[in-house]
Order: sequence, then C-alpha cells, then structure tokens
Amino acid sequence: MRYYPVFLDLLERPCLVIGQGQLADEKVAQLEQAGAHVLRNSHFDRTQAKQVFLIVAALENSKQAQEIKNFGDRNRIFVNVVDKTDYCSFIVPAIVDRGNLLIAISTSGKSPAIASQIRKQLEKQFGHEYSDLLEVLAEIRPQVKKTFHTFEQRKDFYLKLIQKNLLQTIQTAGLTAVREKIQQELHKQTDLED
Repeated sequence: MRYYPVFLDLLERPCLVIGQGQLADEKVAQLEQAGAHVLRNSHFDRTQAKQVFLIVAALENSKQAQEIKNFGDRNRIFVNVVDKTDYCSFIVPAIVDRGNLLIAISTSGKSPAIASQIRKQLEKQFGHEYSDLLEVLAEIRPQVKKTFHTFEQRKDFYLKLIQKNLLQTIQTAGLTAVREKIQQELHKQTDLED
C-alpha cells in the first residue's frame, strides 16, 4: 500500500492554497467546506507557509513545486501539489459526499480519470438516505452503550441491526419508522439480556 488512507479534521486549522485560477479556487472551496481557515497566495511565501498545517499548490512550475515540497518536508507540513504526485506528501482522493458518509477513491495518483469514473458509479449506488441513517445511529449510541456493556456486544447489535433493511425503511416509511424499528430491536435485546 503506497498511501495510508486518512480523513483529517481541518476545523479551524490554517491551510494555505498557492496559485491562481479555477483549480486554486476549487481547492479553497473544498478546504473551507471542511472547516479550515484558508489562506491564499498567488506565490510561495515561506513566512506565511510556516504558520500552516497543510499546503495545497495549484501551479505548473516544477522548480517551485520542488521548493514547496522540500519546505514542507523540513517543517513537517503536509504538501499537495495538484496533479504532481512526485511533489506531494499527501494526495487528495475523488470523493462521494453523502453528508455523514464520505467515500474516498484513490488510484494512488495513477489515473484521476478512473477515480472519477468510480466516483460517478458510487454516487448512483449510495444515496442521501445513508447520511440520514447515520444520523439516527448516532442518536442511539448513548442508549446502546448503556444497554450493551462490551464493545463486542455493541458490535454484534449494530451488525444485526443493519441487516434489518433500515435503508429501505427510510425510503419507504421515513425516519420516524426507522427510529421505531431500532427501538424495537433494542427492547428485544434488552429482554434477551434479562
């Protein structure tokens, strides 16, 4: 495995986008959507760059890309030079965004076109009802922790629960019906425990 997949919490973290044009604008928008405090500059400023958590550079100049990569390595700052994996300490995957559900697709930088094709296929397969279901499951977590005292018990409950066609229930009957179905399953398990 060439890359270690990870989701970063960028909320309030300073991030720098270097470059101009639509591609740089897109990177700014993506970082802001993740809650980052985004700084932007058309050129590389070392003083500004020392203050950030990560740098995204949208530029064509390979010499400048190498300089930014070297700077990042020396200062332990993550660097992504768009479409130039040789100058990156991290790469950005294609993403299916369904609110609480994020699916990242990477071809290890070999073919962004294939990653984009897979993303389009997954977008058809995974609808927004997944985000709704995750919201409901998050609501019941405290109750599940009170009911089941070990990680294994909770894991078993959730595995059985997701086999109850909850997504179909959301699509046909709505969130209230899903909540009721989950409560029924919790009560069944509580009765079994007693």
